[in-house]
Amino acid sequence: MNDRKISASIRQQAIFLGGEAGFLELIPVFQNLVQRIEKRKDRAGRNLVEKLLKEEDLIYSSAVVSLGKLISGHKPEG
Repeated sequence: MNDRKISASIRQQAIFLGGEAGFLELIPVFQNLVQRIEKRKDRAGRNLVEKLLKEEDLIYSSAVVSLGKLISGHKPEG
């Protein structure tokens, strides 16, 4: 998911499957991924290459959706 050498579509599929399968240990991974993309977008502004922006948006939206699924399905013990 974090390896930028892998195509965005494969990374997106891995994120989707992680969210669908309910792997709770991926919550911090998705949180970090979302935060990193948000920071990169803020810093890059208009200098970001269009292709990279499209790839980042695909990864970002998938990570946000999967993170939401994991968090909403996670019931803390206690």
